[in-house]
Amino acid sequence: MNELNFFMAHMPNSRMADYIVGCLDSSVYIDFNKDKKDKICIKRISFDGYGCCEPKQRFFSTKKFKSMSQKDSLEFEKIFENKVLDQQKLTKIIRWHLNTNKELLWKDALIQYGLI
Repeated sequence: MNELNFFMAHMPNSRMADYIVGCLDSSVYIDFNKDKKDKICIKRISFDGYGCCEPKQRFFSTKKFKSMSQKDSLEFEKIFENKVLDQQKLTKIIRWHLNTNKELLWKDALIQYGLI
């Protein structure tokens, strides 16, 4: 598992999200929100050289975007509340979430950046 070096990021008010994570020397930013069931899900992901991908705007298909499990959502929130990012746990949770939803995101960018 290669090092992604996640960090908590802050963006201007024009890019609102419940949680924003940067990685790979600021080449990738992933924005997360809570859904209606208090589960964490990706709002958008931006990649240097690709731009910004908002999955709900990108596809009109029968594939459904999946939120994190309740367990992973709670663990994700706990990591942020502690303000100390557990790289191993965060990498596992985020990679699983990206891999689960890869068909609704820019799969080629996810692969190029080693996120899946």
